[in-house]
Amino acid sequence: MNVIKLLIDILEKEFTFPVQKQGSLTDKNAYPESFFTFWLNDTVSEDFFNNNETKVIWDIDLNFYTCNFEKLNEVFNNALDILKINGFSLTGYGYDMPVENPDYDGRGIRLLYIEQL
Repeated sequence: MNVIKLLIDILEKEFTFPVQKQGSLTDKNAYPESFFTFWLNDTVSEDFFNNNETKVIWDIDLNFYTCNFEKLNEVFNNALDILKINGFSLTGYGYDMPVENPDYDGRGIRLLYIEQL
């Protein structure tokens, strides 16, 4: 299973915002009004049977940026609810993200997904 593809598919299905790999947006193109970014921090083999891994934990950063501050927390919290329903574990309630563009605000969270092999 590709958990990153699962994450992107869920977000694109539920929201109209682009989903990009963190750091892939450049100054050459205008930023969308609102968008998600992700970064795969790590994958850790957790359990083994007969020298084969049986469980992998995916550690992913998810960020949401927008220039519409009123929608920041609403969209971010809705995304967390939807991801939780779809098997992602939340590591809290998120944190503020630094942004280079003063017109934008951002929220982020570390997600975990336990894949049974």
